[in-house]
Amino acid sequence: MGFAAVEAVKNPAIRIDAMVKSIGMNGFVIALTSCVTTPLCIGLIVLCARLRQGPSVKRYLGLNAVTPRTMLTWLGIVALFALASDFLTRL
Repeated sequence: MGFAAVEAVKNPAIRIDAMVKSIGMNGFVIALTSCVTTPLCIGLIVLCARLRQGPSVKRYLGLNAVTPRTMLTWLGIVALFALASDFLTRL
């Protein structure tokens, strides 16, 4: 949205609704936005958990270690899902 505001100021003749729609279909912009906002959101969550009185951040958020077997199981499930998704898109 900030990008659209800057472009509107630079070029008053631009159609903002068309530009916003085109940005929403641009995979690079969506990926970049996700990569930038994820660390910010994680930081805010940790900050809010630290400001709260009571249990530690780890306990408050329920962060527990995962066994290697569980991790491999879930990685296998994700890999199968990715393969199935790729196969289905090629039909």
